[in-house]
Amino acid sequence: MKNIVLTGLKHAGKSTLGYMIAKTFDTLFYDLDTELERLAYKKTHKILTARQIWKELGEAFFREMELEAAASLAEKNSVVIATGGGIIDNRKALSILKENGIIVYLEEEPAVLFDRIRKGGIPPFLSADNPWESFVALYNKRHSAYKEYADIVLTLSGASPEEAEEMLLQKLKETEYGWEQLW
Repeated sequence: MKNIVLTGLKHAGKSTLGYMIAKTFDTLFYDLDTELERLAYKKTHKILTARQIWKELGEAFFREMELEAAASLAEKNSVVIATGGGIIDNRKALSILKENGIIVYLEEEPAVLFDRIRKGGIPPFLSADNPWESFVALYNKRHSAYKEYADIVLTLSGASPEEAEEMLLQKLKETEYGWEQLW
């Protein structure tokens, strides 16, 4: 059976929903950024977060590790994978995941995402001078690309994690991918 691959912008709920869905299906959950960090450590012998890898080692190295992590996880079957918020900018990695996965785009309102991001501090990929404006530009660019690439678009509109899980289970029941056999 295919993997469930959760995509979406930062703080859309990919990891939270991923853990929940994996538990419901009694399968494994993988976070692509965690795999990326593990692979980067093997190459650099530095313990770095995904954000630190981007900042300290550069976008090219980050994307290379993201591609390797995607290839590693794509070899698995019937697992749930949460991607990083920017994987849509690495189409090769996303394409590898799509070969053996159902791509689910967690679509959330820009204001909801920005509020969640702001609570954790403005990340370096947003302008310090006008973080909202730079976020909206990023949202508009990635949102349409994610929608176009997804097999399933899950419109959350501020839904709780439990509501999101129920919505995703319903969407999966409506697909031809076979996940309905697991419950």
